[in-house]
Amino acid sequence: MRKLLGVVVSLILAGSLVAGDGDNVYQLVAEDPPNDALFADSVYNEYQRAMIVGSDLDQDGLKEIIITDYRTVDDAHHGRVIVYEVTGDNTLAQVWEFDVPSNGYYSNVRSVQVGDLDGNGKGEIILGVTGGSGDTLSTHVGVWVFEWDGVAGSNNYNLVAQITDFATYVDTSGQVIYPDRYRSEDIAVGDFDGDGKDEVLWVNNGGTPFDNAYIFSVDGEFSTGFYTTVVETVFKRTELGFGGSTVSGLGPFDMDNDGNPEGVITIWNNVGIQVFEADGPDHYVLKYHGEGFDPQDRYPYGKGFGVYDLNGDGKAELVYGALIRGRIHIWEIAGNDVDTFNHYMPEWTYVDTTGDTLALFRIYGLKAGDPDHGPGSDNGDIVFSDLDKNIYDLEYTGGDFGDTASYALYNVFSDFPSDTFIYTYTDTSGATVEDTVVCNFYPGPTFALGNDLDGDGAKEILFGTYVAHRPPDTFTIQTGFLKVLEFSGVGVSEDWKIVGRPEVKLFQNMPNPFNGHTAIKFSVRRPADLELAVYDLSGRKVRVLANGRYEAGTYTVEWNGRSETGALLPAGVYIYTVKVNGHTAATKKLVIAR
Repeated sequence: MRKLLGVVVSLILAGSLVAGDGDNVYQLVAEDPPNDALFADSVYNEYQRAMIVGSDLDQDGLKEIIITDYRTVDDAHHGRVIVYEVTGDNTLAQVWEFDVPSNGYYSNVRSVQVGDLDGNGKGEIILGVTGGSGDTLSTHVGVWVFEWDGVAGSNNYNLVAQITDFATYVDTSGQVIYPDRYRSEDIAVGDFDGDGKDEVLWVNNGGTPFDNAYIFSVDGEFSTGFYTTVVETVFKRTELGFGGSTVSGLGPFDMDNDGNPEGVITIWNNVGIQVFEADGPDHYVLKYHGEGFDPQDRYPYGKGFGVYDLNGDGKAELVYGALIRGRIHIWEIAGNDVDTFNHYMPEWTYVDTTGDTLALFRIYGLKAGDPDHGPGSDNGDIVFSDLDKNIYDLEYTGGDFGDTASYALYNVFSDFPSDTFIYTYTDTSGATVEDTVVCNFYPGPTFALGNDLDGDGAKEILFGTYVAHRPPDTFTIQTGFLKVLEFSGVGVSEDWKIVGRPEVKLFQNMPNPFNGHTAIKFSVRRPADLELAVYDLSGRKVRVLANGRYEAGTYTVEWNGRSETGALLPAGVYIYTVKVNGHTAATKKLVIAR
């Protein structure tokens, strides 16, 4: 494991750097390497899109980390949702995975939330599945609900609902009208109106007039197959006269601490927000609207937002990191209600050798909280990933929110390696080609703060990384795609362990049928004790092809169609099976032709 990086950045403009008080020191305690179950078997699987932490959907007392990512299989763009469980102090395990089929859109799984929409007491993973223009099939897009099967210790979730009807309406002729597309950067799930039921906030980045925010709930139970979608409110941007395009939904929060939850709708118009609040069951009032907060047209997605009471006055601030810029937006409640806000925009810059003023960092993902709950007395923190290969903790130290001198900037992690290498391959003409390839790892937009997930008294910062400019299935450097930093205070080293089911993928032998030799390939996602063996149709084991401990990777075994004794096996159908720890993991058929 890499050693801690608790170094305070030595440069901060428009203000001096405040020395630390023992806080803001973190240790890299866990990482998921690129050749294991989270990122394997894909050309385009290096990009995580969303992360949510701290749930316990299967009620086993273990906190969960749920991640979505992109992948490409046979040139088709897929999405994936993966569940990790914190199984003990500094230990986490992958327990579930689902591959969302391709719908033709390159980034179909953008958002993940958790809840219990049908109120039956079984936790649900709730995906926002997006698509291209004109795709309105619930099997392609919309809100997908995976419900825990209710079996103690199972860690299994079943797809129980695919919902799109929340965005349809019936016109005057009786025809059902669908939106031109279902596309939401971030959905939000929770009890927005305080009626004891979870709602979904889907903010549709559609074309006019479908650029709307929908709040809906569910009546009935998914497992029965009889449930209805109840649309509680639709905020129509064009009818309200607002500019830009709606992008993300956030919440529920209670920023003004009045007991009534709020939701936030982000607008793509030089950064804009709408804030609504429930004033009763199934009824919501738009309390605030503002646009044009940023001098540049930024993309205000929810992965760059955080809500936290930075100054400890009992009212939470809404914080947004302007995408790929060194500026931050902070909305502070001006009075006692969310109908008026003060807006601040501190910006961190530096002057380069040519005299140009540039952004000090390029924000990608952001959250607000207090992850460094060490011995000193401090305020809230704004923690974010920087595309220049850093993770920063920006601690508010007091004063004007808009003044950079009111913050101390700490670089808490910067170990994002790069490598240049020669990649050799055969092109379509059969010629051998050598390319110079740069393999770069970067922090991604997936970002979360853990409130002591493993119960050892230390909070966590979790983030994803991705690799750019690599050829398929080639890694010259090994680094984690999921990383966990844990607050250490004095820098005590603690290594988390990531364990899980040693999953194995078994491929069809080639050639098949064969007469002479065939090749059988299998991939191991995690280190495993396995046996690969061939059986005849009576179940008799005729040949062991592999047996022992295998590290993560892909392996190929050649077989000549002979038994353990060397005898030539007769023509016919045989079964080849891979077992992991004595349990059958995969089975396929092969044919010997004589």
